[in-house]
Amino acid sequence: MESFFKELKSEVRGNVHHDPLTCAIYSVDASIYELKPLGVVTPKDKEDLITTLKIAAKHHIPVTARGAATGITGSCLGQGLIIDTSTYLNNILEINIDEEYAICQPGVVQDRLNEALAPFGYRLGPETSTGNRATLGGMLANNSAGSHSLVYGCMVDHVKEVELVLAGGEILSFGAISNE
Repeated sequence: MESFFKELKSEVRGNVHHDPLTCAIYSVDASIYELKPLGVVTPKDKEDLITTLKIAAKHHIPVTARGAATGITGSCLGQGLIIDTSTYLNNILEINIDEEYAICQPGVVQDRLNEALAPFGYRLGPETSTGNRATLGGMLANNSAGSHSLVYGCMVDHVKEVELVLAGGEILSFGAISNE
């Protein structure tokens, strides 16, 4: 493990932690579960995220993405490396009202996006009870909905395209499937 964390610290610009306190903090979420990770990385940007994933794959370390840890199923817990996107990957990159889309990083908080959309009469459909801290990446991973999902829909109903990074660092984009 020492060579793994040494390589992460030398290659990743974001924070790399594997001390007992940080691991204890990241061992819980809003669920009833507790699972201690090996360590935590908070990547500074997409390149940092890709570097982190490549190093973890090279060392055969499993990774788990984490936003605000508001989910109640334990899905952001793991015994490998936790990658926290809420610290730095939390920007709204573009809002295009004419074409009705926003481009956001996974750590953007739901209410922050809704505040940015409100002057235009828009909001993100899901109406979660944790909107003041839930991140879009976690909401996408869980297909979050909320108490008015029959009216406003779930995350899947409001996502036009997703760019994701696989465990080995490969980038994929998924969008609407054409019927043509």
